Amino acid sequence: MRSLGYTPQELIANDMEILLPFQILRLYGSVKKYSSFSEEQKNEFLEKFSVMCRDIITTLRSLKETGKITNDEHSTMITIIRDLEKHIYSSIDDIANKGADSMLNEEFLFSDERARAEERAKAEAEKAEIEAKAKAEKAEIEAKAEAEKAEIKAQAQAEIAKVENEEKQKIAELMIEDGECAEKIIRYTGIDVSVLKSMAQSLGKALML
Repeated sequence: MRSLGYTPQELIANDMEILLPFQILRLYGSVKKYSSFSEEQKNEFLEKFSVMCRDIITTLRSLKETGKITNDEHSTMITIIRDLEKHIYSSIDDIANKGADSMLNEEFLFSDERARAEERAKAEAEKAEIEAKAKAEKAEIEAKAEAEKAEIKAQAQAEIAKVENEEKQKIAELMIEDGECAEKIIRYTGIDVSVLKSMAQSLGKALML
């Protein structure tokens, strides 16, 4: 693969950051030979593997910190690298047993935890938004119900007042017709004397003052 001819730094310099995950394949040629390696050769391979992982991880961290890749892109690349590593180097148990890929695993776990934390934060934000919306809608419904209740109450009170006023006017008319004095009519009905005079006039009666 063409990208394996570059170091991580050279990939960046050539705007080929997207190929960084495939740097994990740089030692692929030694996989089938590993079982026949001497102890010294195995240790040398594991050291190279550890350095390779460190170079890739530190490069990705730098890209993320400088804003050249997003957190999501960083997480995706780390996941790709780890999947490739587990698939390509699965026959070499010493990589895991001797911690040659520890930096990669730590970065993956950190990235995975960060992704889960972001998902939790997103879910909580969405939940809070839904609850706030529901609360606002409830408050709006309650306010509307209260307004309607107040309007109905006001209408009822106005109707009652109208009926009471009509009843008082009828009583006042009867008392005027019976020749009752204004003072007594006012005491019973509470109608102003000027209104009583107008009522008496319309009835063709003289109001007794």
